[in-house]
Amino acid sequence: MCNCLSAAPDGWVDRSDFNRACCYDTEAAALATVPPAAKDDFELFAYSLVGEKLDADGGRVAVEPDDFLDPRLPPLPQPPAGALPGFDPLGWDVVSHEGHLGFGHSPLSCNSMAEEIPVNRACLIGSLEEALKLAQRFDREAPEPGPYFVVRVMRRVLARASVLP
Repeated sequence: MCNCLSAAPDGWVDRSDFNRACCYDTEAAALATVPPAAKDDFELFAYSLVGEKLDADGGRVAVEPDDFLDPRLPPLPQPPAGALPGFDPLGWDVVSHEGHLGFGHSPLSCNSMAEEIPVNRACLIGSLEEALKLAQRFDREAPEPGPYFVVRVMRRVLARASVLP
């Protein structure tokens, strides 16, 4: 995801050991990007791409990551069945994909659309259905270049004090 609200560890992209979504398949691989002295300065997030979206007429269509993510990078891991152990679900985000590496911006945070759209304290949507409808709206209105996809956001707190509850 983009770095509009928070910074990634310096040089993480130079490692080139991430998957097609520019995410890491394991917690260990993600943590390896953070210098040991800075581990308390970062939180670890997990993202799960929702495998469907709504078309212009409200019909559900399958989302195939291999159709839009860079095939030169390793494929996405299979999502776990059920909850991801050790991670707390925070909600759903609607993110753009502009044809570059990984995903782009979330109009909720990057374009301040959370001021007009009800979100939780993490600036995320509380239900999958509402997130799917919002992705459909963003596809139509294009607050950032799209298309838009829904991802579930989960968090494991690494820092001593968290900004979010």
